[in-house]
Amino acid sequence: MHPLTLANNEARATKLPNQDTDPSRLANKYLDSVADHKVRHRPTSNLPFHPIVFSLGGMMNGSTTKVFASWKRVMTRGTYNLMLKRLSLCLLQARVRSFEV
Repeated sequence: MHPLTLANNEARATKLPNQDTDPSRLANKYLDSVADHKVRHRPTSNLPFHPIVFSLGGMMNGSTTKVFASWKRVMTRGTYNLMLKRLSLCLLQARVRSFEV
């Protein structure tokens, strides 16, 4: 998982039309740009691929939200909940690492 932060130069350079400064929309735009970059730079393959993109705070881009909804429909409740708990733990560990001095 690649830690993301809205404090880096790339994120601050992301602008929406008409100088929109809504933090949620700005974060979504940045997360979408990260997903697009991962799709463009992945190795050539015929296998299905969908980047799973989160902020350290747990915000997902729109397409990741749709993928999780489809997984919820096909996974058992226990398996899906375990996956969410493990992802939460990974995000917590990434947040700790990002704030270490």
